[in-house]
Amino acid sequence: MRLLTKEILYFLSISVFLFNCSGERSETGPEVPDRSQLIDSVFYLAENWTDRGSPFEDILLKEISEHFSGIKGYNLGNEIDPSAIVFTARSKDELSPFLKAEQLQKLSPYDFKSYKVWRSEVNGEELIEYSLQPHPTEKWIFSIRKRKQE
Repeated sequence: MRLLTKEILYFLSISVFLFNCSGERSETGPEVPDRSQLIDSVFYLAENWTDRGSPFEDILLKEISEHFSGIKGYNLGNEIDPSAIVFTARSKDELSPFLKAEQLQKLSPYDFKSYKVWRSEVNGEELIEYSLQPHPTEKWIFSIRKRKQE
C-alpha cells in the first residue's frame, strides 16, 4: 500500500510538472520551462524508474528537443537502442547539458577511449546506466538504461 501511494504521488507530481511545462498563460504568453529543470527531470525520472515501462513521457522528450537545438530524444523501443532511452546529437558538445548535470557529476565514470559510462545504484539489485558514445549514423548518443546488478 505504501509503495502504491508513493507511486501515485510520484505520477501526480510529474504530471503537474509536465502540465506546467506545456501550459499557456494568457497574460504572459507561453510558459517556458527552464532548461536545467528539463535536464533535472531526466535524471529524476531515471533514478525513480519502475518496472512499468519507460519513465519518460513523450512530451518531456519533445520539450528537450525543442529547447536544446541539435538534441533529439527517443523513448524505449526506439530503433537506435530499443532497451534504452536515447538522446542523439551531431556533436559531443551538444550533449553537454547532460554531461554537466549535477546528478551525473556525483557519479564516477568508467572512461574508455570514446565511450563513457556512469552507473548509479538504485537499490541492491538494479543499476541505472548512463552512457555517452559515438554512433555510426546518429554521430553521438547519450543513453539511459536500467540494468540488473552484475
